[in-house]
Amino acid sequence: MPQLLALARRLKQIPLINESFRRHYHERFLSEAGYARHDGMFQSFEGARMAVPRSAEFDQTVLAADYTDRLDEVFPYDYPVILWLQRALSEGCRSVLDIGGSIGVHYFAYQKYIQFPRDLRWVVSEVPAMVTAGRQEAESRGAAQVEFTTELRPETVEESDILISAGTLHYIETPALSDLLSRCKARPTHILLNKLPLYDGEDFVSLQNIHQGFAPHYVFNRARFIAGIVAQGYALCDRWSVLERSFWIYGHPEQSFGAYSGLYFRKLG
Repeated sequence: MPQLLALARRLKQIPLINESFRRHYHERFLSEAGYARHDGMFQSFEGARMAVPRSAEFDQTVLAADYTDRLDEVFPYDYPVILWLQRALSEGCRSVLDIGGSIGVHYFAYQKYIQFPRDLRWVVSEVPAMVTAGRQEAESRGAAQVEFTTELRPETVEESDILISAGTLHYIETPALSDLLSRCKARPTHILLNKLPLYDGEDFVSLQNIHQGFAPHYVFNRARFIAGIVAQGYALCDRWSVLERSFWIYGHPEQSFGAYSGLYFRKLG
């Protein structure tokens, strides 16, 4: 087996064979079989969008419906967030901004492990299709504590004690979280980030097959991403690996990595 793998690597170094492999991978990426795969390196979101058929990306009702199965389920990568969220609530925090929380998956699922205070206010910032579906779900469950908005402005952030974002920030073209925080008059005490594509190389944009289309997203330089938030008055208190997520693109092993990342920041002072 090692000899076969070594032979395959050598064959891929032959230009014509390498191009054939590359073309095959791209064709598979564009098909249903390419779901969750990544492809390409680009300088911008617009450049990435030009490489694939246009889609509504995450602003689709059919994608919102896919999240209903996750409303009562947590995953191994959720437990660090649950730990720090519970501690923040025990300190008296009462307002959460959940950036990209789909139809309220974190609010509903985490209730199995945390007894939320009665005066908690949980705001999910999402795209319109998710907001519509989330409001319907919250109404059907009688969940008055959770709200939904399409707004993501400094005023939205200023109203929160805790900011949560899991698997979303890299899909937001602008503003970067550090830029958003820099424009806030008041900042959350706690920032919990999960499922981030961080690595030790330069920032770039790639594409992901999201089944109902394709979505451009950033891959961030780890040190620069962390430094940007620290510069806004935060200390990095915890980090963890999200082994359930990995990033690989054909022909670029140096830009590929085996795990996404989770980070917990606390405001200084």
